[in-house]
Amino acid sequence: MLVTPFLLFPNMKVICVAILIPCMWLCNYWVKGHFVKPTPLNMLLLSLIFMVLTSCRATFDAQFSLPKVAGVLLGVFVFFSLVQFIESESKLKAVIGFYCLGGLALALFSLVGTQWQAKLPTLGRLVRFFPTRFKGLPGAEEGFRPNAVGGSMILFIPLLFLLSSYVLQNWSKVKKRFRVLLIISLISSFFLFTWILLLSQSRGAWVGLAVAAGLLLAQNLRWFRWLASGLVGVCFLLATILSPWQSPEPILQDRFANSELSLSARFGVWERAIYGIQDFPFTGMGMNIFRKVMPVLYPAPNLPPDVDVASAHNHILQAALDLGLPGMVAYLAIWAATARLIYYVWKESQNPLDKVLAQGLGTGLLAQFIFQMTDAIPLGAKAGLFFWMALALSVALFERVRKGTTKLEVMVTTRSKVTSLEVFVMWGLFSLLAIGFMGEHPYAGLSVGTVGGIFLGYGAFENFLGAQRDELNSGI
Repeated sequence: MLVTPFLLFPNMKVICVAILIPCMWLCNYWVKGHFVKPTPLNMLLLSLIFMVLTSCRATFDAQFSLPKVAGVLLGVFVFFSLVQFIESESKLKAVIGFYCLGGLALALFSLVGTQWQAKLPTLGRLVRFFPTRFKGLPGAEEGFRPNAVGGSMILFIPLLFLLSSYVLQNWSKVKKRFRVLLIISLISSFFLFTWILLLSQSRGAWVGLAVAAGLLLAQNLRWFRWLASGLVGVCFLLATILSPWQSPEPILQDRFANSELSLSARFGVWERAIYGIQDFPFTGMGMNIFRKVMPVLYPAPNLPPDVDVASAHNHILQAALDLGLPGMVAYLAIWAATARLIYYVWKESQNPLDKVLAQGLGTGLLAQFIFQMTDAIPLGAKAGLFFWMALALSVALFERVRKGTTKLEVMVTTRSKVTSLEVFVMWGLFSLLAIGFMGEHPYAGLSVGTVGGIFLGYGAFENFLGAQRDELNSGI
């Protein structure tokens, strides 16, 4: 808690307080025998932090990169702090409540601090009732971007909906003095978050939430799988016929309002992001630097010079720009390992609440992943702090289920162990392959990096289970 304000709003004079983080980890080693609590993400986070620090050598403006670097350090610190804190079911519920309250505070603050836009006629008239009254926050001097607000809301909406359904279905099991207040809080928060998502008019957030919710329904309802397959086929057919990305006509005209780009303009940004990755494949150009470099080295003829392109509008490309292809591989591996451990909870847990939490957290993270394919909440962004909290809750839930299942020994002994050395070798190998392809075949390089991230995440998860098997066998 002491370092949080300094890392949330950093400057070059006080960033030295970040040294307190390794000092706290040293104290933890002295007391508990390990620097941080072992989790399936530890090696991946170590790789990511290494690339963040490496990118500091590449940036041409350390002060401009500082907020994002400090944001990543804060996110990792919050992750390990929460994982260390959650040791029981009561603490897990308390942190989930704190997580939802934090989202609620963000939702209420966004009503008066967002630079709302009139993208759609009906909703455009409604946002006039919510003028931007709060400005000047470092990094959002003119107010929050509505797309970032919408992308943050979708982290919480599935969890609130599923928790509300769970409470209603288990009404008699909830304590009488809490259940009325609890259900009112959950349902009202759900509608508030959904309302703000609508006001954001973020089509990417809408699509991300719709796809994630559709996959959740398809998982539980067999008939919905056929309906979803038909809808995907129709959308693919329409996209093939209309080809909006190739059309200069008013199907998708470029509109520049408050730095929000249309889909057709983002294709140009993605192309220039690939140029940047080709020029800085090893270390990246430095965190938060693309917005400064693009107008100078990679100008887009269809973008007005006064438009501030805050990110590459794709989180995978943005990670590669900030941290190089090795950083992108580590970033994708964190997503892959998180997906694997959430699936483990859903499959292995016998507790209905655990399954609800896994589905809620997993659906929210999947929705945000899809949203960030056409927009981005970059690593280190202040709104990204909830991403790290969601990761911590997912890992804590996994640890709770892993320790409680009686099938752990049987499950891990039927799999070959992936060693820590093999995980790091895998990271280096896929990173070098991606870098090798990136020069002449950029799409092949990005594909290799993406596949490498998936394999690396799975390998880190298997390595963790193997380590737990060894610990279990040594204790017998």
